[in-house]
Amino acid sequence: MPKLCRQALRTAERAGATVELWSVPAATHAFDEEGSGTFQRFGFDGEATAEAVRRSAAFLAKRL
Repeated sequence: MPKLCRQALRTAERAGATVELWSVPAATHAFDEEGSGTFQRFGFDGEATAEAVRRSAAFLAKRL
């Protein structure tokens, strides 16, 4: 995970936010956008996208 993301995570936690971290080591930036394979470092990953949607929905369901 990039350094700036880790810093943002710690800042949010210090501010009292409930945060859950999940990363996909093989995923690229914009992994959840179909058609994002136009650029070399981008690439759609349907499996990672489905898992991200599932985890996001579960996180929100617990807190809303």
